[in-house]
Amino acid sequence: MTSSLFGLAIKDDLGIIPSFLPYDDAMAEVPTNAQHALRCVRRLVLGNTGVNVGGFQITALIIRRHLEKSGFTNSTIGNLLDPADPQDTTRALSLLITMQNLGNPAPGSTPRFCATREALRNLGSLRFELGGTQE
Repeated sequence: MTSSLFGLAIKDDLGIIPSFLPYDDAMAEVPTNAQHALRCVRRLVLGNTGVNVGGFQITALIIRRHLEKSGFTNSTIGNLLDPADPQDTTRALSLLITMQNLGNPAPGSTPRFCATREALRNLGSLRFELGGTQE
């Protein structure tokens, strides 16, 4: 089921998706294919501006820093963040799972770092909404 509210399209299984069409009763076409949705999220996260989650701008650089602080190798980080293949659904799902499973920040971490870590976990949990429940 889809309905319109203040220029936003609402789809039961994916939440609110902005409509950028130039007319009032525009309904954004919501991707119903979970693989396509996962790839879209990955492209947004790894794009130039990233995404805003709870007031924190999440970019590839922020993700990289948090993965480094969590002990991931440069090779693993490179594989997760490799923008060479934006159609790679497995990599998109792996990135979300990794973000959701990030541990607690090290003692003495700044409050902003801790809050950003929580935003990363929240973004990673989006995989459940997109149908990506594999571990």
